[in-house]
Amino acid sequence: MNMNETNMDYDQLDPASLDFAGRYKRLAAAVVPRSMALVTSVGRTGLVKAAPFSRFVIIAVDTPLLGIVVGLGLRGEKDKLANTRARGECVINTVPASLEHQVQQCAQPYPPEVSEIYADGLDLASSLRVSTPRIRQSRLQFECRFQRLVEFGVRTSALAVGKVAIVHAVPGLLRGHRADHAAFDPLGRIGGRRFLPQRPGDRYLSNPSRAVSSRPCFKWRKS
Repeated sequence: MNMNETNMDYDQLDPASLDFAGRYKRLAAAVVPRSMALVTSVGRTGLVKAAPFSRFVIIAVDTPLLGIVVGLGLRGEKDKLANTRARGECVINTVPASLEHQVQQCAQPYPPEVSEIYADGLDLASSLRVSTPRIRQSRLQFECRFQRLVEFGVRTSALAVGKVAIVHAVPGLLRGHRADHAAFDPLGRIGGRRFLPQRPGDRYLSNPSRAVSSRPCFKWRKS
């Protein structure tokens, strides 16, 4: 059989023929599902910020490293990344399906002086190894110490790497080296505002954007 003939059964797409937005949309639609996380950080004034990310991965295991892909933006470094670099720490809070609406609310363009923690009633819990608080509604959280930032491309994408200091899990979620994924119920993004089905009969979860909360900022003071 001529191997070249099999290409007739597929559509081809050359990334070089697309602009930045076209490449991003197609790659993001194809590389799925992507685990959702809410990353908490603390600014210089004690303001707690929470940013949703759908691209975080295991980088290494001998030294436990997690990586988050960050879009730096055309206007420079985002406040959450600046907080993480300045303090040298953050918390990666995994997201159960029950927090889908809060994730989308946190994605709204809050100004730096407003905390996303107020979005639909998120609560904070003290961490053990870092000063940045965790999100109580998350069922699995990673306290991390910032290690490095590796930039890629010309449109300011970067990989932020953190070393896991300690992991928190709700009772019964971790069973030896395994996790109870039914209890975990992790939210996975499949593109735009669409998420993996989490309940029988669901095609996908979706929720239209809502207005940014006008509630005041939230500052964290560890007791």
